[in-house]
Amino acid sequence: MAKFLAYFGHVNLDTVLRVEKKAKRGSERLLSIKTDFGGTAGNFARAAVKLGYPFKIFSRVSETTHRHYLDFLKESGIDTEGIETDSNIAGPLCYIVDSGEEQTAYMLQGPMDTWETSHIVPEIETYKHVHFSTGPPSSFLKIAKSLANSLITFDPSQELFYRYSRQEINNFLRVAKIVLLNEAEYDKMSNLVNRMHYQGSKPAFVITKGSIGAELITGDEHILVPTKSLNNVTSTVGAGDVFRAGFYLGIYLKSDIQFAVKTGNAAAHLFLKDHGYDGLSREAVLNIIE
Repeated sequence: MAKFLAYFGHVNLDTVLRVEKKAKRGSERLLSIKTDFGGTAGNFARAAVKLGYPFKIFSRVSETTHRHYLDFLKESGIDTEGIETDSNIAGPLCYIVDSGEEQTAYMLQGPMDTWETSHIVPEIETYKHVHFSTGPPSSFLKIAKSLANSLITFDPSQELFYRYSRQEINNFLRVAKIVLLNEAEYDKMSNLVNRMHYQGSKPAFVITKGSIGAELITGDEHILVPTKSLNNVTSTVGAGDVFRAGFYLGIYLKSDIQFAVKTGNAAAHLFLKDHGYDGLSREAVLNIIE
């Protein structure tokens, strides 16, 4: 029987700079600065372990800078065997300028820049779902093209803007069953794909839209799946990764993508409502969507 989910992405140390507004030039007032455990795969894992379904994350980090993070993940009950370590280079490190609803990230890729993943293909072939988030496009594409029986999700996140060529995006769209993006990423991808006159069977698109929920596009059908409203949200950093953890809870329980968008919205809502991971549970997510 196939394993459920292999999830590729970053395990970062995130330094978040909270600002009132982003500086166009000169300087702006800094409200706070905080370094925390983050990254697309790291945030996902911290949420998914609370929701109680099987998964394994795959990443590459510095043994020096990430020792405490790896210990934290293990203590949280998260399988870290898929996280490779490098003792020669620091990172990955992410610096996020956060004005509340909007963030800009600056990445020091470190070991993720030179991650060659072909040696783990035999293990990945044993998973039903394989999720490709941030990381080296060429290495990820090699794995994706080799997977005959896995359902692939393409989720390049902010790296869509500077790591992916149009051809690499096109190639991923040919093998993906699901594409996960926010609104800015969807607009960027749409422009690139239109110029390439993309042809072929189209994957389902899930576009997160912040406070209004998420949009599901399957073929010519567009469905807006609303989320519960919240007041006084000071930061949305990490909410997208928590949405993905909730999304796969829905896939795990029902294999239904619209239900999965609902559970994704619910998980992100709980994360933002409680300003963290402590309020996340399968029961709490399902209570919201009943």
